[in-house]
Amino acid sequence: MKFKKQIVVAIFISLVLTSCNFKLKAGIIKDESKNESVEEVIKKVDENIKKADEIIEQEKLSEEEKNELAVKVKNEVEDLVALLSETTDEIEIKELLKQEFDNSNEDIENIYFATEKGMFYLYPEQKLPEGFNPTNRSWYTQAKEKSEFTSSFTNSATGGEVLTLSLSVKSEENFIGVLGVDINLENNVQ
Repeated sequence: MKFKKQIVVAIFISLVLTSCNFKLKAGIIKDESKNESVEEVIKKVDENIKKADEIIEQEKLSEEEKNELAVKVKNEVEDLVALLSETTDEIEIKELLKQEFDNSNEDIENIYFATEKGMFYLYPEQKLPEGFNPTNRSWYTQAKEKSEFTSSFTNSATGGEVLTLSLSVKSEENFIGVLGVDINLENNVQ
């Protein structure tokens, strides 16, 4: 679901709850002799919240759609994986990530490469926590073990749903590192 829709739904729910709370405090809804009892109003609010949750859930991508998107992005970055397997030059790695990001669709939030030696290259560049070790992250360890890994999560900065695709990078049969791509799923909801 688009971020704007989430905001509208959240504002709507907030207004309904605030309105009911205000009415209760003001004594407008006092007893059962009125048109609606407090219980009936609360029941309607609960029903509206449930409907809003159902709308939000319908707007999310299914697992099949996430897998299709992961395959599409994997196909788009295959050449990058091959190029990363052939270089250890830090400047070249950064430039390759930037080029892939710039040439990709707007759905890619981040693209990154982590080496077995713990080097981490991220585009767009962001400040990472001190002591950040990419080789301990599940996206890294799972891709190293299985060659490919996907996982979805909620981005704490934007609140949007993100799909991570991680691909093992090898030179011949030697493991070099993992390429990761974070894909914004909100832009892919129909």
